[in-house]
Amino acid sequence: MLKNSATYCNEITIGCVRKHAYGEDAFIKELISSRNTVFKLSEGDEDYHIVHDNLSDMAKVTSGLTYQKGAWFLNMLSNYIGEKAFHKGIRDYYHRFFNSNATTTDLRKAFELASGKDLSKFFGQWLYQGGYIKLKGNWMYDAKNKMVIIELQQVQPEQYIFNMPVEIGIRKGDSSKQQIEVIQLNKRKIKVSFPCQTSPVKVELDPGTKLLAQWDFSQSN
Repeated sequence: MLKNSATYCNEITIGCVRKHAYGEDAFIKELISSRNTVFKLSEGDEDYHIVHDNLSDMAKVTSGLTYQKGAWFLNMLSNYIGEKAFHKGIRDYYHRFFNSNATTTDLRKAFELASGKDLSKFFGQWLYQGGYIKLKGNWMYDAKNKMVIIELQQVQPEQYIFNMPVEIGIRKGDSSKQQIEVIQLNKRKIKVSFPCQTSPVKVELDPGTKLLAQWDFSQSN
């Protein structure tokens, strides 16, 4: 049972209020701080997962990692299904289970109904297993074919399997705008390429701060 699902939803609501009150930069700063807290709390206990069977140990049910990772889970879910479907699912969930018991499955079904997506794998990888995404990779520019080539490898322990989209930001010249591409992390190692007419000055992972992940990513010589 996901005992604190309503609490997670409240944290996301607070985050949305902060975003509208103080702006996008303040919201992103808060997300980065929360993500770093997850990494720190996971040290030495990487196998901790939010949904577990040991409900007799309340320290595990209500740990700091539960709240921080749970809030990040919902942030990723909102990006995955879209804000409109996310808020529709939240309203449906509260309407049906206010002042009553609910399970993780109930929460998942509310979001599936709102989004029209099967979310069993999404919930499974973030709630029923431990760990988080760790990436190592590089990028290079193929001037002849005018392509940005990106190689990524998931380097977290192999028992933690993740299948997630990750945005790539490609910045060209002195433009403040980025060319945004999306890579699907569906294998341990992937290599992809994107058209780009000029050599980028910067290529970065997750420019919108949407993914619970750590990475070592740089330009290849």
